[in-house]
Amino acid sequence: MRLDAAFAAGVWRLRQPWLDETMMALSGFGDGAPRWSVTALVAVYLVATRRYRWAVALVAAMVAAAVFAPILKHAFHTPRPSPLYAGVDAFSFPSGHATSAAALYIMLGVIAAEGLPKPWRLLPFGLATATVASIGLSRVYLGAHWLSDVLAGLALGSAIASIAVALARDAGDGPSQPRGWRDGVAILVCLGLVAAIMGPTAIAKAHRLYAPFLEGKGASARRPPALSIALLTPSSAVVI
Repeated sequence: MRLDAAFAAGVWRLRQPWLDETMMALSGFGDGAPRWSVTALVAVYLVATRRYRWAVALVAAMVAAAVFAPILKHAFHTPRPSPLYAGVDAFSFPSGHATSAAALYIMLGVIAAEGLPKPWRLLPFGLATATVASIGLSRVYLGAHWLSDVLAGLALGSAIASIAVALARDAGDGPSQPRGWRDGVAILVCLGLVAAIMGPTAIAKAHRLYAPFLEGKGASARRPPALSIALLTPSSAVVI
């Protein structure tokens, strides 16, 4: 779509070395190994605090995101802006990173907010929204996805998380006493551990994968689906 090309062109014009590093770090933290590590750590915490159905709901949401995004990619066969991947991963719609990020961080936001006083419940949701939006934006910035891919992934991941949350709440398990900030602190500790341990490896992988596109070496953007013709490169972008 023309909007995809125009949005990508606008984002690519913002490129700076420090922003390249930031976006690669965000995208790397949204990769499979870090997000599954966070999922596992938080699930263990939920089991330890006797919220078994919440643990199952979290894992089930992540499994659903990992299953449905590739199925839809294969069904739509939408090419990525740049040929970064092979096989079914060469297709871009919807974004798997955006799908999984939305499913994971919405679930974490709900879990963190459950025990908070009402005036504070928006804080974890705000942090979750900012994280998901940043990961989604990084995918466009790095030439891995079009805007429509990211929006579709966010919608799919949000739907999966909403169903998982509804099922967990309907089950009504776990201790009833207020947990205050403990859940939020525990989740932040899990995120911090994964970032500290896996962050360097994830960033190094992102450098290997996205540096050719960011440097404009042999990676010109493909035409987005439908009506637009895009002549887009990392250094300049023109929509006709």
